[in-house]
Amino acid sequence: MSAAGACLEPGDELAMMMLLARLIRGEAVAASELPNPGDVAVAALRHGVLPLVHRGLGVHRPGDGCDGLRDALTVLARNEAAADIIRVAETRRLLRGLHDAGIRVLIFKGGALAFSHYASPHLRPRDDIDILVEESQLPVLDTVAGALGYRACTASDGRLMSHQRGYTRIDRRGIHHNIDVHWRISNRHRYARLFSLEELLARSRALPEHAGSARCPAPVDALLIAALHRARHRGTDRLVWLYDIHRLLAAMDAGDLAELEERVAGKGLAAEYQAAVHGAEHFFGRSGGAPPTVATGLRTIDIWRSDLAALPTWRARLALLKEHAFPSADYMRRTGGGGNPVSLSFAYLVRGVRGSMKLLRRA
Repeated sequence: MSAAGACLEPGDELAMMMLLARLIRGEAVAASELPNPGDVAVAALRHGVLPLVHRGLGVHRPGDGCDGLRDALTVLARNEAAADIIRVAETRRLLRGLHDAGIRVLIFKGGALAFSHYASPHLRPRDDIDILVEESQLPVLDTVAGALGYRACTASDGRLMSHQRGYTRIDRRGIHHNIDVHWRISNRHRYARLFSLEELLARSRALPEHAGSARCPAPVDALLIAALHRARHRGTDRLVWLYDIHRLLAAMDAGDLAELEERVAGKGLAAEYQAAVHGAEHFFGRSGGAPPTVATGLRTIDIWRSDLAALPTWRARLALLKEHAFPSADYMRRTGGGGNPVSLSFAYLVRGVRGSMKLLRRA
């Protein structure tokens, strides 16, 4: 039995991640190393790698002991592949609408990598499609999304708390189509202004599947965005993020790697890049030793300190704190705060208590 299988106990997330990575790599796994197939399927879904695990299992190999797991994943993987065809068609419809309205769009994160770095887009599950646009084009985008049947999701209206908004549509088959619209690359102020839309578009690549409608970041930019996205999530890991980084690195030539080294230094992302590569190599390369950020993440208060330090003035810092503590009354009502002054005041009190309890909590 391998080390990963030997240490796999209920609730052992790192050992489960190691097992999933082995299955993705197509390594033989003995029946004695496998927990309940349902537990593996749930973990694969949670980590966004179920289609990759299913592909790694391959066809039946006599005596491999994986038939129960293979059967459990097959139906889920086939359903996801079928739904993905519908989602891709819907994405094309959306992008055509935005293009016809004159909105410049950059697709990034999983929605771009699924087409640029995976053998088939269904192998890279996406909960939504992330697009970057100019903030000035948001009113037009809102009109186009509404005309295409999307409704805006409830979100904070604080200008410093968030640099994105969501839209969702449920089609006649019951499939959810979600758009995450960004006008900054990240909500973390440490990263928000590291990349502009103009800069990314200048180096961008065409996505053949969406030709004429949108572009995606160049590989070096895509990798750095993946690294800061992982860091933005407090150092916690999903295997799909690490596999994205693995795929990006594997496709780079000597010129890309030299450019990457230069860009890492220029953007001040050495720590984030090294941690991301360490995690990807640990699970999908030859590196040994557990990445230190798998088990523990940053505290909420650490995120706040970093964001406050990244803002240029005390006025902006105080404004951010106010947005966290006292979002608009309209937002509080939309999230169940009540329609009268007493219930609204109580909603603010509850928000303050819950927020205080989360400050020292780790991800």
